[in-house]
Amino acid sequence: MTLSMAALGLSIPAELMTTAANASPRALSPASTYPQDFREQFLSCSLGSRTAILLPVIQLIEILNISPDQITPIPHLPSWVRGVYNWRGEVLWIVDLARLLGIESEPLAQRAAPLVSPALANSQVVVLQGQPVTGTGTWATLAVLVDQVGDLEWCAADTIQSPPAAAFTPTLARFLQGYWLKGNGDVFLCLSVETIFAAMPQANLA
Repeated sequence: MTLSMAALGLSIPAELMTTAANASPRALSPASTYPQDFREQFLSCSLGSRTAILLPVIQLIEILNISPDQITPIPHLPSWVRGVYNWRGEVLWIVDLARLLGIESEPLAQRAAPLVSPALANSQVVVLQGQPVTGTGTWATLAVLVDQVGDLEWCAADTIQSPPAAAFTPTLARFLQGYWLKGNGDVFLCLSVETIFAAMPQANLA
């Protein structure tokens, strides 16, 4: 099972939001603003009404709103690979993060038709940066679909706790670095971006 939150109460910071129509190549570069207490900055996102996640800001490139008809499905790939999007002339792979983690935010029958699902149409896309592609010297990128982008959170490394084995399914536990309990009692799952990249069909990352 996944950890629940009484209420997400998330709102997207205006300075981070772009749309497909006015997307700019501006990257999010928080490293120079890190405080001196070894805290790391994360972007909170929601998957459905009960699960909140954290993505490290240092690996974020951009946040987009993409209409469903801009995603081109690719056959013969895992069901959590929704397709590709033309991102300023580059091929950007779109991952259904809820499905990859085994968290269904709506009935499976509805998610089986992603390009017409109202829930998917309202989803936001977070573009992530991974490790350099072997032999190219370039950074791999992909995007994850989330239901809502939330606030920026600062977390000290020693406040991110190891996930107890009994609390998560093996599928979800594979992608977790741990979980973070906010002062107000909200629980956030801290995801490993590199594990998400590693799960992708490797031939499609270059």
